[in-house]
Amino acid sequence: MKFLIILLLVIVSYAEEHNIFLDAEISVPFYGIAKEIDIVGDENSYDSPTFFLGIALGYSLQLNNRWLLEPSIGFHINSGGSILDIDNMYSSTASIFDYDYYNATLPLMYYNKGTKKGIFFKYIGIPSLEYGGNLKEKIVIKNKHAYAVGAKYYIGNLFFTYEYVFNGKYYYKDNVSYVDIEGSRISIGIRRNF
Repeated sequence: MKFLIILLLVIVSYAEEHNIFLDAEISVPFYGIAKEIDIVGDENSYDSPTFFLGIALGYSLQLNNRWLLEPSIGFHINSGGSILDIDNMYSSTASIFDYDYYNATLPLMYYNKGTKKGIFFKYIGIPSLEYGGNLKEKIVIKNKHAYAVGAKYYIGNLFFTYEYVFNGKYYYKDNVSYVDIEGSRISIGIRRNF
C-alpha cells in the first residue's frame, strides 16, 4: 500500500496538463467457478459475480507523437450477487463466490485521429475469495494474485477492453476445493482527464 501512495505522489508531482486520468468501468467475466468438495466427495458449485465496478487512477506518458504509456492503479468491487439468479441472490446459500480486487495496469497505446488502441499487461491482487458453507465451514482463500493480457480501444472518452486472466486457479487448504477465475472478460468505461 505504501508503494501505491508513493507512486500516486510521483505521478501528481510530474503531471502536466491533462496527463492524469480517472477511469470508471464495468467489467463482465465470461467464466469463473468455485467448487466446495467435502471428504466423501459431495460437491457444490458457485459462479463468478455477474460484474465488477472499478475505478483506476493513472498517468499518460507520451513516448513520441503517436505512442504513449498509460500506467494506472485501480480497485474493483463485485456485484454482490448474480442478477440472473434471483432466487439465490438474497439467500444465505447464494450460488456465487465473492471477491474484490485491486490492479496495476501497463498499457502501450497508439494514438491516431482521435482514437487510441493498444495492448496491456495487468497485475491483479485479490485480498480474499469467499464461498461455501453448505457442506463444511465457509471457505476463505487469502492473498492471491493473477495476471491478465488484453487489448484496449478508446474513442473519445469512452473505452472498451478485452482481457484474458491467467494464473487464477487457487486451491483451499484441503487441496480439493478450489476457485478458478481464469478466462475472458470484457469491459466498457469512461475516462476523465485532469
